[in-house]
Amino acid sequence: GIAIFYSCFVAVLIFALIKSFSVDNALVQDDYYSLDLAYQSHYTKRANALTYSIEVKRDIDAEEVRFKYPEPLRAAEGTILFFRPADKRKDFKVAVKPGQDLLQIVPTEALDRGLWKIKIDWKANDAAYYTEEVVIL
Repeated sequence: GIAIFYSCFVAVLIFALIKSFSVDNALVQDDYYSLDLAYQSHYTKRANALTYSIEVKRDIDAEEVRFKYPEPLRAAEGTILFFRPADKRKDFKVAVKPGQDLLQIVPTEALDRGLWKIKIDWKANDAAYYTEEVVIL
């Protein structure tokens, strides 16, 4: 009886060990500590972003995400991060480039379907801004 119990116990431990090695335990952010230290500047950027909002629209038919910038942000510079919480290898950045019509289009046909966080970090008018949108493709 005790040999069967001990054998089952060892089998469960070995199974748990094998299963733990097959789990992807990668961090969502590699530099989470430095991001935590810089949280006050991040908070200030978010507060500044309440002044100017960038309209983010997902167009399913055209398979694209449209960014409509307000007039004061015509000369904005920065980055748009397409953040995939399920797989950080799919993350990519696009430069903030308002067109003549203050519109920027990013095609999404090659992107995986599911949840994406769009993180826009930009500078304009001698101030820094940050906003975040959740889009489901």
